[in-house]
Amino acid sequence: MADSVGFDRTTGTLIVDWEHVAQCIVLILTTPRLTRVMRRLFGSDLPGMIDAPMNDQNRLRLFRAVAEALRPRLVEGRQYGEPRFVLDSVQVVEAEASGRITVRVSGKYLPRGHLGDATQAGQRSVEATI
Repeated sequence: MADSVGFDRTTGTLIVDWEHVAQCIVLILTTPRLTRVMRRLFGSDLPGMIDAPMNDQNRLRLFRAVAEALRPRLVEGRQYGEPRFVLDSVQVVEAEASGRITVRVSGKYLPRGHLGDATQAGQRSVEATI
């Protein structure tokens, strides 16, 4: 039985387990914070970094934005972040002159992390393009 079940946001097909978690991670990272009605803290500050120069200071801001967005937390009774993933590293894969940024996040996959079970199912990584 699958621990996580959802629908692919582009095809509408059923996705389970890591594919569902990876889609959630990309959604969190590519959604600007403060844009979701009733869930203002959902998302990340990454979309606001488009066109920013990829100097050391902005690269550090990018790493922090990823870590803050994915960190599981409960705020006013609402769950934010991704409890099924523990972030280990962030890598800037590509930063184009057009402003597009691709990041790879790697970490531990916790299939039942949303239920409080910290049993790991290995290392996983996913790329998000903003």
